[in-house]
Amino acid sequence: MQLYLKQKVFAIREKFNFFDADQNLVYRAEGSFFALPKRYTLIQNERPVVEIERKIFTLLAEYKIFSPNDPTDPIRLKKKFSFKQNFDLFTPNGLYKIEGSLFGFSFSLIDTAGASVMSVQKKYLSWGDAYEIFIDEAKIDPALACGIIISFDDAVHSGNNNR
Repeated sequence: MQLYLKQKVFAIREKFNFFDADQNLVYRAEGSFFALPKRYTLIQNERPVVEIERKIFTLLAEYKIFSPNDPTDPIRLKKKFSFKQNFDLFTPNGLYKIEGSLFGFSFSLIDTAGASVMSVQKKYLSWGDAYEIFIDEAKIDPALACGIIISFDDAVHSGNNNR
């Protein structure tokens, strides 16, 4: 599946829009406004499909991503200490790695076998942040993949791990 992410430039709270190749809105997400812990809700067809919660009081960024299929057992995204953007993703299917560029402009989700499950590339000639996303739907739910992308973006671009 191929998606495009466009992040709103001038908004009071963070907003993300995910489009298909024909520019149809597939998912939208909004960040909470002055809430602790920071939360995001991913919406499809006016229905919440994924909830993201940033853990507070941690040295390195950490997130819980709640799937509608199993809201009691979230997947966890945890930043690793590294000069590059490296994260571990803990799922019921095992440990995945997220490896990204130094400034977080592109990254890949790597499964336990070393295969790429998802890749994200920044589009440089655009107004605001825009990314091209490739998701292997056979290996990961696209809504969860979008939740991972939002978490990664928040961790890399927040400027402060504990806001």
